[in-house]
Amino acid sequence: MAETVINNPSALRSDEGSAAAGWIVALLIVAGIILAGVYVVPRLQAPASTPDANINVTLPEGTIPSTNNSGTGNPGINSGNSGNQVQ
Repeated sequence: MAETVINNPSALRSDEGSAAAGWIVALLIVAGIILAGVYVVPRLQAPASTPDANINVTLPEGTIPSTNNSGTGNPGINSGNSGNQVQ
């Protein structure tokens, strides 16, 4: 009886193609992250200023709260007899 030896090493090494596919996927992911950064980062910066722009800002008038607690009925911030009252 004759023996038949089948030597097919390519069928035994099926992981070589999947390793290359893994590197391709990793490369595509890294390239996508870099391209997204190139697209997004410039749009996060402030817009270029216009030399002829006129920006008018109206601020409300501020008032200083009264800290005079000499019996006027306004307890203010420093009410009580703590000794740290601002005169």
